[in-house]
Amino acid sequence: MRHNKLRTLIAAGTLSTLAVACGGGSSGSSAMSQGSANVSIMDAPGDYNHVYVTIAAVWFHTSNLAGPDDAGWLKFPLSAPITVDLLSLENGTMLQAFGGLTLPAGDYQQIRVFLIDNQATLTSSASALNLSENDEVLYDNSSGTAETAPLEIVSPSKGIAIYGTFQVNSTAPINLALDFDVNRDVLPFFAGNMEAAQASLMA
Repeated sequence: MRHNKLRTLIAAGTLSTLAVACGGGSSGSSAMSQGSANVSIMDAPGDYNHVYVTIAAVWFHTSNLAGPDDAGWLKFPLSAPITVDLLSLENGTMLQAFGGLTLPAGDYQQIRVFLIDNQATLTSSASALNLSENDEVLYDNSSGTAETAPLEIVSPSKGIAIYGTFQVNSTAPINLALDFDVNRDVLPFFAGNMEAAQASLMA
């Protein structure tokens, strides 16, 4: 009998909130002018000890109906992935993951954030934090003992989508904050023998 093991899951489309702030008003510039955007990550307080994710890229689109395979995406991969503990970003603390991104001026309605999933080779940023997975959760079990669980991503090639209208213009950078809520977005489940998992849940 295979021993059941707690695992965690973050589903595509679960990202909570897009907060927008900019240093100036609309410029009235033509659609060919350029603006810039900064993208930060933050999180609401959660019940886990640590929730690590490894971020690889962010995409922008002017349509909220665009799928990840559609044309028109503006793609910004990091030169090297970064691993972030979301629970270090509570209570208004933010990490600027992407800075000075150059975008055509105009209205945008969708962002997708791409994580390195656990099927990929362990990144140097995750390794530097002594993680065994690119995306990982640390928690206390029912006995109060610290344990780890892999954080799995539904359809990692499609990214995590967030919707909301914001305007990029040439007068001032726009600052975007992507707000996770780990108590809502991270879902625990058991992998292994179903009876053993049910017994563990009822204990």
